[in-house]
Amino acid sequence: MGIFGPPNVSKMSEKHDVRGLTKALTYKKDAGVRTAAAEALGVLADGHAIEPLVEALGDEEKGVREAAARALGKMKNRRVVEPLIYALDDDDSRVAACAAEALGARADAQAIEPLIRALGYSPEVRNNALAALVKIGAPAVVPLIEAYGYEKKEAKEAIIAALGRIGAARDRPGATRKATAALIERLEYTAKFREPFVKALVEIGEPAIEPLIAAVRHPDRFCGAAEALKRLGWEPEDDNAWYLVGTGEYGKAISLGAPAVEPLIARLGHHDQPRRALAALVKIGEPAIQPLRASLGDGNASVLAAEALGKLGDVEPLIAELWGPEPEAAVTALARIGSPAVEPLIAALKRQTPVAYTLPNFPAGQAYGTAAAAEALTKLGWEPDRGEAGAWYWVARGDYEKASSLGAPSVEPLIAAWHHVDRWLEVYSEPVFDDPDEMKERMEVANQLRDERRVTGEALHRVAQLHDEALTPAQRTSLEAWNAERERKGDET
Repeated sequence: MGIFGPPNVSKMSEKHDVRGLTKALTYKKDAGVRTAAAEALGVLADGHAIEPLVEALGDEEKGVREAAARALGKMKNRRVVEPLIYALDDDDSRVAACAAEALGARADAQAIEPLIRALGYSPEVRNNALAALVKIGAPAVVPLIEAYGYEKKEAKEAIIAALGRIGAARDRPGATRKATAALIERLEYTAKFREPFVKALVEIGEPAIEPLIAAVRHPDRFCGAAEALKRLGWEPEDDNAWYLVGTGEYGKAISLGAPAVEPLIARLGHHDQPRRALAALVKIGEPAIQPLRASLGDGNASVLAAEALGKLGDVEPLIAELWGPEPEAAVTALARIGSPAVEPLIAALKRQTPVAYTLPNFPAGQAYGTAAAAEALTKLGWEPDRGEAGAWYWVARGDYEKASSLGAPSVEPLIAAWHHVDRWLEVYSEPVFDDPDEMKERMEVANQLRDERRVTGEALHRVAQLHDEALTPAQRTSLEAWNAERERKGDET
């Protein structure tokens, strides 16, 4: 150093005076000298300067910290990685951006997680971190995908862009394959959310085509895969129904008939144009019926499958669906069918459900399916008569007073309802010693069931008292057997 002035950084640099330059890094009077010294040490890239440059990352002047980060990025030693990772969180975004750029020059896998975190920082830091991750390549693919689920919007976009650029690097086929596969896995999202993944696959280009062709038959990814293939200029050699449905070419798909049914049903479960797929299935007609039946109760597609069967007039599977966990779609579809559904629905009123109910959803005293059948008849505008069908209808609706007013025809359905409630009362009267909350809930349901059984019993008493002359011998026998069982169980009805 000069005696009467600041250190001559230029002269020390020419002489490769690493020791002098490291001393200049601590020159307190002039931040410009410290900055120039850091830059010169970066040019020399001498390992002896690593520790002084690391110290300079804590300098009070951001220009010095920035130059130190750049200089460390030029060193051929892994010791610089950890300090540069620390510098990613510098208060000054320019310093953090320089650290990200320096880590990109190192392309060290140790920096992947911090660089992914930096994708959520300022645009300048984000861009450099993205570029650094692209340089790292294949090792960054899995961490990028894992981070996608919890990062904020800006970082999500950068993650997808990084995957696209990693995949587009022609000199690293392994990284291309890995990035392509990761992007294709996310094509199961709806159109809005998968669009960035489609764009990234298009950026990868020709290497993505074969994996996309395979994905175009995947029931959850075919829409995104087909869209990406279309943008890449790929055209199927034959009538590929999955591709046609995936790209929304429903007219061509309908002309294929049966081969288009499976992809159309798959699209029923998507949020993208499911009603267009439903209309196409109805136009295809008979070949779609069995596959639609099979898809009842299968997630998102189930409701629209029921609607399609309703439009096709297929009653039997919809009746069975009344006993499913979500019978509302079947009720609506049966109501759409109209008069052909009436007789099967009346027959369904006499069925009892085999399904065990969960506590919060227990419909006290009612077989859920028979209640749904009654609702469908109501929506059809069917008027219950005063005979057997009317009695089963009112019992299914839980209106025991109207049922009992019909007299003799109500004996069988009322006894069936009483037994149905009584069976569930036995189930919910069983104690649960290890779960006080569940026990309390079960007791509440049991009390509800006792009330329901009592009301049903009162209705049977009214029938026996007011309509005794109209009862057949078989009905009297049934009532006597019911009364004996009631007394045996101590029912005070």
